[in-house]
Amino acid sequence: GRGVRLPTVIVRPGKPNAATTSCFSSVIREPLSGTAIALPIDGNLKHALTSYTAAVDGMLAFQTASPSLANQVLGPYDRTAFLPSM
Repeated sequence: GRGVRLPTVIVRPGKPNAATTSCFSSVIREPLSGTAIALPIDGNLKHALTSYTAAVDGMLAFQTASPSLANQVLGPYDRTAFLPSM
Protein backbone atom coordinates (compact mmCIF):
# COMPACT_ATOMS: atom_id res chain seq x y z
CA GLY A 1 0.00 0.00 0.00
CA ARG A 2 0.87 3.66 -0.10
CA GLY A 3 0.43 6.40 2.43
CA VAL A 4 0.72 10.17 2.52
CA ARG A 5 1.67 12.60 5.25
CA LEU A 6 -0.58 15.65 5.18
CA PRO A 7 0.37 19.18 6.14
CA THR A 8 -2.21 21.10 8.19
CA VAL A 9 -5.36 21.38 6.08
CA ILE A 10 -7.02 24.80 6.27
CA VAL A 11 -9.71 26.21 6.23
CA ARG A 12 -11.81 23.62 8.03
CA PRO A 13 -15.44 24.62 8.49
CA GLY A 14 -17.03 24.87 11.90
CA LYS A 15 -15.85 26.06 15.27
CA PRO A 16 -12.26 25.69 16.48
CA ASN A 17 -11.51 22.41 18.23
CA ALA A 18 -8.88 21.21 20.71
CA ALA A 19 -6.43 20.11 18.00
CA THR A 20 -3.02 21.71 18.28
CA THR A 21 -3.26 22.86 14.65
CA SER A 22 -6.73 24.38 15.02
CA CYS A 23 -5.18 27.82 15.54
CA PHE A 24 -3.87 27.79 11.95
CA SER A 25 -7.37 27.38 10.52
CA SER A 26 -8.72 29.93 12.99
CA VAL A 27 -6.31 32.58 11.71
CA ILE A 28 -8.03 32.34 8.32
CA ARG A 29 -11.57 31.31 9.29
CA GLU A 30 -12.38 33.66 12.16
CA PRO A 31 -11.61 37.00 10.41
CA LEU A 32 -13.66 35.83 7.41
CA SER A 33 -16.64 35.44 9.73
CA GLY A 34 -16.03 38.82 11.40
CA THR A 35 -14.59 37.36 14.60
CA ALA A 36 -11.42 38.71 16.18
CA ILE A 37 -8.67 36.25 17.00
CA ALA A 38 -5.64 36.26 19.25
CA LEU A 39 -2.76 34.34 17.72
CA PRO A 40 -1.68 31.77 20.35
CA ILE A 41 1.67 31.10 18.67
CA ASP A 42 4.69 33.14 17.65
CA GLY A 43 3.92 35.16 14.52
CA ASN A 44 7.20 34.03 12.94
CA LEU A 45 6.51 30.29 13.28
CA LYS A 46 6.84 28.42 9.98
CA HIS A 47 4.26 25.69 9.49
CA ALA A 48 3.24 23.55 6.49
CA LEU A 49 -0.29 24.33 5.23
CA THR A 50 -2.50 23.18 2.37
CA SER A 51 -6.12 23.53 1.26
CA TYR A 52 -8.57 20.65 1.41
CA THR A 53 -8.79 20.57 -2.40
CA ALA A 54 -5.01 20.32 -2.78
CA ALA A 55 -4.93 17.58 -0.12
CA VAL A 56 -7.61 15.52 -1.90
CA ASP A 57 -5.98 16.04 -5.31
CA GLY A 58 -2.60 14.98 -3.92
CA MET A 59 -3.98 11.85 -2.25
CA LEU A 60 -5.79 10.81 -5.43
CA ALA A 61 -2.71 11.38 -7.59
CA PHE A 62 -0.52 9.40 -5.22
CA GLN A 63 -2.91 6.48 -4.91
CA THR A 64 -3.59 6.22 -8.65
CA ALA A 65 0.05 6.54 -9.79
CA SER A 66 1.35 3.50 -11.63
CA PRO A 67 3.63 1.14 -9.69
CA SER A 68 6.53 1.95 -12.02
CA LEU A 69 6.12 5.70 -11.42
CA ALA A 70 5.91 5.15 -7.66
CA ASN A 71 9.12 3.09 -7.75
CA GLN A 72 10.83 5.72 -9.90
CA VAL A 73 9.91 8.55 -7.52
CA LEU A 74 10.01 6.80 -4.14
CA GLY A 75 12.41 3.94 -4.70
CA PRO A 76 11.64 0.28 -4.09
CA TYR A 77 11.21 0.49 -0.29
CA ASP A 78 9.52 3.79 0.59
CA ARG A 79 5.73 3.89 0.20
CA THR A 80 5.02 7.08 2.14
CA ALA A 81 5.26 10.60 0.73
CA PHE A 82 4.79 14.08 2.15
CA LEU A 83 2.26 16.08 0.16
CA PRO A 84 3.36 19.56 -0.97
CA SER A 85 2.50 22.51 1.21
CA MET A 86 2.81 26.25 1.16
